[in-house]
Amino acid sequence: MVSSSGFSDLVWQVGQGPTRPVSVTVTQGTFAAAKEMAGERGLSSFVEEALQRQIRRVKLRELVDWMAEGQEDPIDWEDVDRKAEILRKHEAFVRELEEQAPAQSSKPGTEHQSKEAA
Repeated sequence: MVSSSGFSDLVWQVGQGPTRPVSVTVTQGTFAAAKEMAGERGLSSFVEEALQRQIRRVKLRELVDWMAEGQEDPIDWEDVDRKAEILRKHEAFVRELEEQAPAQSSKPGTEHQSKEAA
Protein backbone atom coordinates (compact mmCIF):
# COMPACT_ATOMS: atom_id res chain seq x y z
CA MET A 1 0.00 0.00 0.00
CA VAL A 2 1.29 3.46 -0.88
CA SER A 3 0.57 6.44 1.37
CA SER A 4 -0.34 9.94 0.21
CA SER A 5 3.36 10.85 0.40
CA GLY A 6 4.10 8.35 -2.37
CA PHE A 7 6.06 6.05 -0.07
CA SER A 8 4.91 2.62 0.94
CA ASP A 9 3.61 2.15 4.46
CA LEU A 10 6.74 0.17 5.38
CA VAL A 11 8.24 1.05 8.71
CA TRP A 12 11.77 2.35 8.15
CA GLN A 13 14.49 2.21 10.76
CA VAL A 14 16.49 5.34 11.55
CA GLY A 15 18.90 5.98 8.68
CA GLN A 16 17.09 3.68 6.25
CA GLY A 17 14.66 4.21 3.41
CA PRO A 18 14.39 6.71 0.61
CA THR A 19 15.24 10.32 1.24
CA ARG A 20 12.66 13.05 1.03
CA PRO A 21 12.98 16.82 1.01
CA VAL A 22 11.77 18.61 4.12
CA SER A 23 11.68 22.19 5.28
CA VAL A 24 12.91 23.17 8.73
CA THR A 25 13.26 26.51 10.45
CA VAL A 26 16.40 27.26 12.45
CA THR A 27 18.03 30.38 13.76
CA GLN A 28 20.54 32.11 11.52
CA GLY A 29 23.38 31.35 13.93
CA THR A 30 22.56 27.63 14.02
CA PHE A 31 22.30 27.54 10.23
CA ALA A 32 25.65 29.29 9.73
CA ALA A 33 27.44 27.01 12.21
CA ALA A 34 25.90 23.86 10.73
CA LYS A 35 26.75 24.88 7.17
CA GLU A 36 30.34 25.60 8.14
CA MET A 37 30.70 22.34 10.05
CA ALA A 38 29.07 20.30 7.27
CA GLY A 39 31.77 21.25 4.80
CA GLU A 40 32.06 19.10 1.69
CA ARG A 41 29.67 16.40 2.86
CA GLY A 42 26.83 18.91 2.65
CA LEU A 43 24.19 20.26 4.95
CA SER A 44 21.71 17.45 4.25
CA SER A 45 24.18 14.77 5.35
CA PHE A 46 25.15 16.81 8.39
CA VAL A 47 21.51 17.27 9.46
CA GLU A 48 20.74 13.57 8.81
CA GLU A 49 23.64 12.50 11.03
CA ALA A 50 22.69 15.00 13.75
CA LEU A 51 19.08 13.80 13.75
CA GLN A 52 20.18 10.18 13.95
CA ARG A 53 22.44 10.96 16.92
CA GLN A 54 19.66 12.82 18.74
CA ILE A 55 17.16 10.02 18.11
CA ARG A 56 19.63 7.47 19.53
CA ARG A 57 20.18 9.67 22.60
CA VAL A 58 16.46 10.01 23.25
CA LYS A 59 15.93 6.27 22.83
CA LEU A 60 18.85 5.51 25.13
CA ARG A 61 17.44 7.85 27.77
CA GLU A 62 14.01 6.20 27.44
CA LEU A 63 15.63 2.79 27.85
CA VAL A 64 17.57 3.86 30.92
CA ASP A 65 14.45 5.40 32.46
CA TRP A 66 12.45 2.25 31.69
CA MET A 67 15.14 0.04 33.23
CA ALA A 68 15.25 2.25 36.33
CA GLU A 69 11.50 1.98 36.99
CA GLY A 70 10.97 0.22 40.28
CA GLN A 71 14.68 0.16 41.10
CA GLU A 72 15.58 0.95 44.67
CA ASP A 73 19.10 2.06 43.82
CA PRO A 74 19.48 5.43 42.14
CA ILE A 75 20.84 5.51 38.62
CA ASP A 76 24.58 6.12 38.40
CA TRP A 77 24.46 8.79 35.67
CA GLU A 78 28.24 8.96 35.50
CA ASP A 79 28.28 5.27 34.60
CA VAL A 80 25.56 5.86 32.00
CA ASP A 81 27.64 8.71 30.53
CA ARG A 82 30.75 6.50 30.41
CA LYS A 83 28.84 3.78 28.58
CA ALA A 84 27.29 6.30 26.20
CA GLU A 85 30.79 7.59 25.40
CA ILE A 86 31.87 4.04 24.57
CA LEU A 87 28.89 3.78 22.19
CA ARG A 88 29.76 7.13 20.58
CA LYS A 89 33.36 6.03 20.00
CA HIS A 90 32.16 2.77 18.50
CA GLU A 91 29.74 4.60 16.19
CA ALA A 92 32.51 6.97 15.09
CA PHE A 93 34.78 3.99 14.38
CA VAL A 94 32.07 2.29 12.32
CA ARG A 95 31.41 5.51 10.37
CA GLU A 96 35.13 5.83 9.65
CA LEU A 97 35.23 2.27 8.33
CA GLU A 98 32.17 2.91 6.17
CA GLU A 99 33.73 6.07 4.74
CA GLN A 100 36.92 4.17 3.89
CA ALA A 101 35.05 1.29 2.21
CA PRO A 102 34.25 3.13 -1.06
CA ALA A 103 37.92 4.10 -1.37
CA GLN A 104 38.87 0.43 -1.46
CA SER A 105 38.35 -1.65 -4.58
CA SER A 106 34.79 -2.39 -5.57
CA LYS A 107 33.23 -5.83 -5.61
CA PRO A 108 35.64 -8.74 -6.00
CA GLY A 109 35.93 -9.86 -9.59
CA THR A 110 34.89 -6.58 -11.17
CA GLU A 111 38.51 -5.63 -11.90
CA HIS A 112 38.95 -8.83 -13.85
CA GLN A 113 35.78 -8.17 -15.86
CA SER A 114 36.81 -4.63 -16.75
CA LYS A 115 40.27 -5.81 -17.89
CA GLU A 116 38.68 -8.39 -20.16
CA ALA A 117 36.41 -5.78 -21.69
CA ALA A 118 39.36 -3.51 -22.46
